[in-house]
Amino acid sequence: MELVEVVIQGVRGASTAVRWSFGAGASVVPAGDADKRLPRAIYELLAGVADGETIAAVEPGAEARVALVLIGRDQQRYRLLWDLSTGRRALQKFVNDKYEMVTTTASEISQAITAQLGFPQPDALREIFFSFADDLPSRRVEQVVVEEASTSKAERPLPPGFGDTSGADGSSDKPLPPGFDFEAPVVSTSTWRGKPEAELQARLEEIKTSTSQVDNVSDLEFELDGLQKKVFELSERRRPLQDAEAALASIDASLQQISFLQTLPEDFEERVSRLEKARVEHERDLARFEEERERLTKAADHLSDDVSGIRERPRPMQAAAQDPLVRYGIIGGVAAIMAGLAGGAVADGARYLALLDIPAFGVAAFGGIRLLSGLEEGASLRARLARVARDQKRLEDRFQIDEEQVTNMLKSANLTVEQLPDVNQQLSQRAELQAARTAAAKALEAARAQGDLSSIADDIAAAEARMRAIEEQLQSAGMGIDPASQAALVREKAEIESILRGDPAPEDASSSSSSGPPSAASVLDDLMASSPTPSSKFGDGASSSSSSSSSGSGSGTPVDVLQRMVRLASDLLVQSIDDAGARLAPRASQMVVALTERRYAEVRFGPRGVGEVIDGTAKTSIPFVQLPPGDRDLVALALRLAVVEAACKQAGRLPVFYDQVFDAYDAARMPLLTKAVQFLAQGTQVVLVTARRELAGAGTVVQGQRPQGKA
Repeated sequence: MELVEVVIQGVRGASTAVRWSFGAGASVVPAGDADKRLPRAIYELLAGVADGETIAAVEPGAEARVALVLIGRDQQRYRLLWDLSTGRRALQKFVNDKYEMVTTTASEISQAITAQLGFPQPDALREIFFSFADDLPSRRVEQVVVEEASTSKAERPLPPGFGDTSGADGSSDKPLPPGFDFEAPVVSTSTWRGKPEAELQARLEEIKTSTSQVDNVSDLEFELDGLQKKVFELSERRRPLQDAEAALASIDASLQQISFLQTLPEDFEERVSRLEKARVEHERDLARFEEERERLTKAADHLSDDVSGIRERPRPMQAAAQDPLVRYGIIGGVAAIMAGLAGGAVADGARYLALLDIPAFGVAAFGGIRLLSGLEEGASLRARLARVARDQKRLEDRFQIDEEQVTNMLKSANLTVEQLPDVNQQLSQRAELQAARTAAAKALEAARAQGDLSSIADDIAAAEARMRAIEEQLQSAGMGIDPASQAALVREKAEIESILRGDPAPEDASSSSSSGPPSAASVLDDLMASSPTPSSKFGDGASSSSSSSSSGSGSGTPVDVLQRMVRLASDLLVQSIDDAGARLAPRASQMVVALTERRYAEVRFGPRGVGEVIDGTAKTSIPFVQLPPGDRDLVALALRLAVVEAACKQAGRLPVFYDQVFDAYDAARMPLLTKAVQFLAQGTQVVLVTARRELAGAGTVVQGQRPQGKA
């Protein structure tokens, strides 16, 4: 899937509509007033958050809305709309050059976001595909330290995958469930030492009861993870059945629209093809006959109409009377005879004038012979024209018979000859639909061999019902136990058990080995010895201070972000937590080596996804929660890149968003981070919001566009 366009209006920084258009690769968004709202608005719209930072930033009385245009996994264009004033949401689909409404129901929109658009569940979105500056592992720990130091009590954390410690969701104001009100301060060993054994035993039983509740919550979370994977697997098994049934139903509907073709005979196409061929031959023969008629008519142009008889009946006597040779020859012969008779009466020599009738009658005879030849030629032309007319009439009669047969067949289906081209196209369409129906029926039969649709639906319904029951139990029991308070209880339990065993106090041992206050050099040596890794090579000292505060006195235990991401990756990759950790560890190790300049050599995952890092120099194993804050950020970034790469290879393109998470690093690290973003953009879409100019080369710079004439 791919993000195409985002429009935000009516919030602080974007009082008027601001529009961002994104390409397929990496997009770098300069962090302006409106741009800072962009990642949160996208996430809260996709995750269905109703009381987040976007709602809080709505300007009073403004028309506030958010719109996302995306390309889903089916390569169709969708638009998500969110009216911030009323909270209403809508999903539209781009069909026939316009957007058509799909649904306005929140549950159906949430299902469509994962099924049609292809985005994962909200917890995976928050921890893996959306990275906010406030959610960096180092800042989460610093926030926990400040809260514990100021309030001296552990507040209820957010559910897994929603590690926003900014308090925007207001979850910290909710009361803790019974049995989880860790308001008592953490008691040190010196407080319990010297107490009666009965009091120690009672406190130990309280701690065991509290930790057993935590174990029950962990078991419920583990079962919930398994049910989520089961629902995903069943949905994947059900999808081919649904697709095959939908395809078969669509084909049957199309065939029903042209069912009238069934009234036509089976050899209809053959007859129509024969008629089309006869029509072509008929037109060609008609043209040939017309050409021959014109040629014969042109051949008679030198003959008069009385002689040829082509246009009218031949009249030989009239033609002879009009012929000059015949007419003048006879007149000359008769005149010569008359002159000879008249001249003989006058003188004997004048009678020889009668002999001139011989050449005169000869000329008349020649004209008569030529006239007979013309009459014969005209008779031949008339005969050939009559034969052409007979052949043309026979051809037209034969074609008319063939056309009448096809016309009668069309009448049986209430069709006409003028509709014949459409009928031919529909016949071809029917053949294609029948072939497609055969293929769809085979696909449905193969899908049904893997399981029945009704039984799969029943299994999904049962699993979802159990998931709802578990979620209710987790909510009532306090989902997501505070790790800092639990770690304090574990330490307190160990101390009480040590007192009950009669072990000597650590302060007594230290006092016996030294006299007087420790020197500054020894204190420095102790601090350096207690540090698990060398100090970070970047930052301005904030990392070292937060590390020392988090590792000192045991309060403010960092969140194991690696474990959270591995658990979410197991859902995305449809693998167990251990298998997902084994799959991601090599790639995450490669990226850790590059991001930390070989200070760390490897990332490992223990049972249930607990992460640790191998030091590049001492080759020692360091738990993730004991790393300096800056190093925790880099290790988490390396794992996040590995998870995104694996998820995109398996499920297709999944857009990734970074909200000013790289701005805290020094300039020397920017080229490496730029390469990391460019590498990630080769497989999916990346949107990077930053205020650092050094990151501008990571991708195409995208700025929000406002309507013309508006501020």
